[in-house]
Amino acid sequence: MSESSAFAKETLKVMPTAFAKLTKLIMAMTAVKQDSGKKTLFGKDKGAKAFSKFLALLKETLDAMVVDGVIKTSDSNEDVINTLEEKLADFATIYPDWDDGYAFANNFFGEQRQAATVAVNKVRQMR
Repeated sequence: MSESSAFAKETLKVMPTAFAKLTKLIMAMTAVKQDSGKKTLFGKDKGAKAFSKFLALLKETLDAMVVDGVIKTSDSNEDVINTLEEKLADFATIYPDWDDGYAFANNFFGEQRQAATVAVNKVRQMR
């Protein structure tokens, strides 16, 4: 068994719900990176639609992380973002092929930290 598949199995045991949501989140982040600045044939912004989907999946992922005990509802937004970044880094060792998604995550949660904090705060308040 390869090291990454052993790590994947261990991660799946620790956070089974969040693991599935992280898979969808990274695909949504890839779509945001790839669709940014693009328009449909009828002029609709593909990037806006992809970003909306990303926010919905961010909420689902954070909710799953609460269910799995990875984060608490009482954690600060900064702590939540730091934990999410750690889990995405772990996820990147298991599934390294989502370059655009990881690039978006590094930019959004790193360079655009203030926007990420606002987004995390917004999705955590949604019910």
